[in-house]
Amino acid sequence: MTQPPIVPFSYAPNLAHLLGSADEIASASGSFDLGTEHILLAMMRDPSTIPTDKLRALGMDSCILLTRLAECALPARLGIEDSGR
Repeated sequence: MTQPPIVPFSYAPNLAHLLGSADEIASASGSFDLGTEHILLAMMRDPSTIPTDKLRALGMDSCILLTRLAECALPARLGIEDSGR
């Protein structure tokens, strides 16, 4: 099988760090896939990667967000389906 072509693209300097952190979180939860929940957890773990003050101004409660994201990330590890709560 041939490998897909490597296409160079520009990205923000923190992107590689953010995706690496998200991959660590996915692996720790037992997931073989990197999902949106892992990226968001990585973003919340390091507030310098995103403007969390702007999200808080919009009404985001980081405790509730972290709890819900953890619930989404854990089913892969526990072998249960997310009920979409």
